[in-house]
Amino acid sequence: MQWRVEQMIGDIWAGGAGAAEATGELAMIYHANGMRDEAEQVYRVLMEREPQVARWPYLGSDLLGTAGRLSEAEQWLRRTVELEPKKRLARRKLGDLLLKAGRAKEAGTVYEAVLAQAGEEEADDAYALLGWARVAVEDGRWLDARQRLERLVAGHPTFARGLSLLATVDEVLGETKRAAEMRRRAEEAGRFREERDAALVGLLAYCFNSYGLRVAASASEDRAWAEVLLRRATELDPEEVLNWQQLGQLLREAGRWDEAEEVVERALEVAPRDAQVWQDRVALARERRDLAEVFRVVEAGVASCPDDAGLNYEWGRARVQAGELREAVDPLKRAVALDPYNQTAAVELVALWFRVEEPERAEAEMTAALGRDGDYAPMLEFLVRFHVRGGRREEPRPR
Repeated sequence: MQWRVEQMIGDIWAGGAGAAEATGELAMIYHANGMRDEAEQVYRVLMEREPQVARWPYLGSDLLGTAGRLSEAEQWLRRTVELEPKKRLARRKLGDLLLKAGRAKEAGTVYEAVLAQAGEEEADDAYALLGWARVAVEDGRWLDARQRLERLVAGHPTFARGLSLLATVDEVLGETKRAAEMRRRAEEAGRFREERDAALVGLLAYCFNSYGLRVAASASEDRAWAEVLLRRATELDPEEVLNWQQLGQLLREAGRWDEAEEVVERALEVAPRDAQVWQDRVALARERRDLAEVFRVVEAGVASCPDDAGLNYEWGRARVQAGELREAVDPLKRAVALDPYNQTAAVELVALWFRVEEPERAEAEMTAALGRDGDYAPMLEFLVRFHVRGGRREEPRPR
């Protein structure tokens, strides 16, 4: 990044036609790479030099807002809206900022203006409707809030934050059954994501920090764009294993297994003793349902990370699946010893003791596991069945 900053500063000092462009690029480089003070200074210069350009106060408002400087961010957003009255996102963000600052009535006026504008051009703005409903919640107007949220979820049935807030409002109004249904739908809808902001997305072209790129990729709903960001992160910092891991996960979720395998193998080259990377590689082999590959990968993972409970557990599972029951005992016992409070391995070990017809050892393992966590339902179920089959219906619960 340093060389690019020096080049920009050189262009600015040289003056001429390229100076203005270089100044803007310098501000965005500073902003995108977390250099807040420097970015703010350059944005102020740009607003003085180009007072009719809305881009600079808009980007500057994001910089100030994320730093908690709400009153200053408000001024810059208002300037943006004055310069571009139809910039809906700037108006909506102004509403969000006012609501965050505890000025709900003013925020409501802004949201209503956004919705009126959207009504003329397109479907309701889900984020503005959410803000408008939050204003009603802040005022304790629960019926108004419900009406606004019903309008929101009718037009945007998978908008997680709206469903979640409607569940809360329904609960307050005594509609517990519907509240549970809204909460279920919110969970199915998945993680809430902020609206895509083209201006802030454009900043990422100036980001030379792989952490910032990973964060942006994680927040993006656009899988293709997230992949672009992560591949850039791997180019910027090829020795950072988290870049490869996140890219591999994205490719795996997309079902692009060959590419995911290449990426995870690259992660293993970077961090051959990172147990989580080996777990990623095992998960990929399991998704392909290739037992021979699972066996090979898990064995290699345990050899590289012998003291990882998860990999020992996977080694035991793989040997059970291969029919090597006796050989599965030691890795499962080791998994339990390494992580006694993860009951998954203990359940697998109990089941294995039953399969090799050693019920006394199964009982001992169940008792020990419930001594560590007496409320673990699968283990309690195992123990109850064991006692019922043995005719010991009055067996006391382990403590």
